[in-house]
Amino acid sequence: MKIALLGDSHLIAEDDPYRGLHGVRSFFKDAWPSFQRLLRRINEESPDLTVMLGDLVDWFSPQNVAFGLDLMSTLRSPWHMVPGNHDIEAPSGGLGQSRFDVNADRGRLAHWHSLGVDLSTRAIDLGSHRLVLLDNSLSDVIAGTEESLRTLLGRGDPTLLCAHVPFDLPSIREYILSVDPTRNLKKYVQSGTPGLYRDVLRGRVTDIFTAHLHFSNVLRDESTRFHLRGLSTSVHDPNRNQTTIAEALVVEHRNGVLTHRAVTAD
Repeated sequence: MKIALLGDSHLIAEDDPYRGLHGVRSFFKDAWPSFQRLLRRINEESPDLTVMLGDLVDWFSPQNVAFGLDLMSTLRSPWHMVPGNHDIEAPSGGLGQSRFDVNADRGRLAHWHSLGVDLSTRAIDLGSHRLVLLDNSLSDVIAGTEESLRTLLGRGDPTLLCAHVPFDLPSIREYILSVDPTRNLKKYVQSGTPGLYRDVLRGRVTDIFTAHLHFSNVLRDESTRFHLRGLSTSVHDPNRNQTTIAEALVVEHRNGVLTHRAVTAD
């Protein structure tokens, strides 16, 4: 089993109609070639599966979605995606707005679904492991998710879980604030359903992969490893004075051992 995991890419299409935001978010808009190079690097790895951990686009518009899916279509392996908050956030001030104000609506998931992209909570059988894909894009989960997860985890197979937002644990909160003391933890951990990991997932999931933070580390809680993933584009974000190199994580299961390593585009 070999899986490639992509973090946020925040793609913006040239034909997206919110022209006033293109300059404001130019550090993301101009970064798409690094994402394209990273996809080529993933193809060289020949994974069995690729997972995008959300925020494929910087805001929801049909043009941005089409651009993102066109790039993802160059992958030679099957790919899946969990939704990020930006994937369902659309500009709230009209086509002429030049300030990045957005509003989120899970109803926009229907547009992705109409294009063949399933962003619901679901499981994939990988043979040696089960992979659970979780929609926690707005730092919460929809009603019934806890029951669905108990069913999906019921087989007892070793389980990996992919989501966009990191889980709400003291160690994760402390780590985020140690890197960026200004982060709003209501948004940057799963604050809307803080007990989901403790009540449903603890002891039943070996590895959890999340994005959203734009920086990487591996933390541990008992038998579970939390893989916090960075951007999959090379950018300098002036809002955070943060520079990243486009990166993906390759996870392999060989001889009973799960290993992980980063690959970069640059």
